[in-house]
Amino acid sequence: GGLLQTIAHGSEDAADAPLEEAKILDEVLGESRVVSSELSTRLALLAPIAEHCRRSDFDAAVKSAVSLGDEGVLCDLIRGLAREQHAFSLDAFVTLAPALLQIISDSAREENIVS
Repeated sequence: GGLLQTIAHGSEDAADAPLEEAKILDEVLGESRVVSSELSTRLALLAPIAEHCRRSDFDAAVKSAVSLGDEGVLCDLIRGLAREQHAFSLDAFVTLAPALLQIISDSAREENIVS
């Protein structure tokens, strides 16, 4: 009990400890639910793409991922395809290149904003 209290605010008032601990636990659980929901959504989006990969239809997998417009899904696919020796055909690369350039551009823009 005291550890969470110390983490929360270092409060010396023991009466506030249960309330502070409850707040911290609620926040952690809320964030956990958000992450779980995001991962479930990503998994659902990746299911049809994974099916293309199982059939070794990497061009269709890339087209499907790009059409979703979800950077996370696209990055997951690229990570998976990087393990496959013959996954990147010229067609797949041509389909993938504009989306990759957009991701790089967005990352550079975010980095400049933070700087």
